[in-house]
Amino acid sequence: MKWFKHDSNAHRDAKLKRLIMAYGMEGYGLYWYCLEEIANQVSTEKFTFELEHDAEIIAFDSGMSVTKVEEIMKKMVDLNLFQSSNGIVTCLKLAKRIDQSMTSNTQMRKIITSYKNQEVKVKNHDSDMTESRVGHVKVSPEEKRREEKRLDEKRKEEKKTPVGLNVDAWNGYLEFRKRTKLKKLTKASCQKQMKWLIEQGDFDVQAQIIDNSIRNGWQGLFPLKKQHFKTGTASDFKEWVEGT
Repeated sequence: MKWFKHDSNAHRDAKLKRLIMAYGMEGYGLYWYCLEEIANQVSTEKFTFELEHDAEIIAFDSGMSVTKVEEIMKKMVDLNLFQSSNGIVTCLKLAKRIDQSMTSNTQMRKIITSYKNQEVKVKNHDSDMTESRVGHVKVSPEEKRREEKRLDEKRKEEKKTPVGLNVDAWNGYLEFRKRTKLKKLTKASCQKQMKWLIEQGDFDVQAQIIDNSIRNGWQGLFPLKKQHFKTGTASDFKEWVEGT
């Protein structure tokens, strides 16, 4: 498969946002690298959506360490961006983004049509593909239990947080503090920071604030700097950028 659909607002997806919060553009880039590799292997002979490369090859291509690749891959599986069974990483959700416009191959078009006609349960972009006959692959009971547990924990966490808080961004911040071994926030500190975060603006503003702290390795949260752009020519803008 030479290409697949990529939504322009993919980075706003809740799961990808949490991945970015934890690993920045390295994590985001690795996600799309893996999708490209999986899609590149899709053919009339192979319609299983498996990732062939192992961590060592991915590390070589990406310039990351093998340990870092394995860590990010585990995070992506935990977020259910990918599935993993018996050491094989797959992305069956990529299948639903494939349609006949992506290929001129008659046989491939028939396979895609056949696949689209199969009974596939999909809630939304964030939901799991819970049943599929593609390549006789089914989501294992263990993966279902893990997802149910994750959703249950998420519901419990949301009950503890105030209305108006970007829960995914906040959880990403807590994960960042835990990963970098920062001092655990007290209950009072959490409440104070969550209240302050809500006062700063909507979900996007909150996500930007937290993303700034994670990217810069800051322990705390700080207001966004207001940028004032002046009108002028392209060279004026270049001078403004270089002067900031």
